[in-house]
Amino acid sequence: MKRAFLLILALLLIGGAITGFVRYRQEISELVPASWTEPTYTFAVIGDTESHTDLYEKAMTEAKRRGASLMIHVGDVTGDGTTDEFKAISAITGTTGMPVYAAVGNHDIAIDDSRELFTKYLNAPNLAFNDGDVRFVILDNADRSVGFSAETLAWLTDDIAVHPDARYIIAFHRPFDIPFGSIIGDDETAASRKTNEEFKRIIASANVAAIFTGHLHAYLPYTIAGIPSYITGGGGGSVQQGLAAFTKASHHFLLVRLTGTSLHAEMVKLD
Repeated sequence: MKRAFLLILALLLIGGAITGFVRYRQEISELVPASWTEPTYTFAVIGDTESHTDLYEKAMTEAKRRGASLMIHVGDVTGDGTTDEFKAISAITGTTGMPVYAAVGNHDIAIDDSRELFTKYLNAPNLAFNDGDVRFVILDNADRSVGFSAETLAWLTDDIAVHPDARYIIAFHRPFDIPFGSIIGDDETAASRKTNEEFKRIIASANVAAIFTGHLHAYLPYTIAGIPSYITGGGGGSVQQGLAAFTKASHHFLLVRLTGTSLHAEMVKLD
């Protein structure tokens, strides 16, 4: 009788412990944000390397070490747009093994506004591709006298129509609607301002997670049409210290992490 009583007591204790553990696990799981349990997608963004191959290679190596699956370059890959510069940049991309997709910058078309050299050594000026559940779109607005060309905007319109449910990351070189533009100037023209407004109208129907640009040699997070936007032009060109009152001015790249519906951009300094 005593042995049976002890056995029953032991079973009750074990059952209570199991029940308590399960309740504890449930309580803990309720405290953990859902995003913690969702997979994280990581990529890198850099801009305005202007043929500073040492910093460019350092950025790609570090981005790869930190788990980035690819790098987006937001333009001014080269300093003067020469064949030798494009060849040198292309060689670094091959050495590091980090896939790079680049936007056209104004320096990249300094001697070849046809974009033939850019396309030969890098990629098409307007480009879209999927990586995981993200659709990357790279656009050409390098020429300030044009902004986004009619062909570019038509191409973007078609892409959004074909991929209505896509989650977009958009990159191009020249930023606009910068918050202190009335103070330092915005490098726009009447023509480009018109195309900027058309661009915002087109993307209003798309699910755009973020926009990345360069051109200014600094780092500045802000918004375009309510969309998180980042200027990241610290890849190697001379840092514009005069912007320091408004931005973070140093050589850098961005490490971007997408987790669920959240996006976090980390500024990684290169010097």
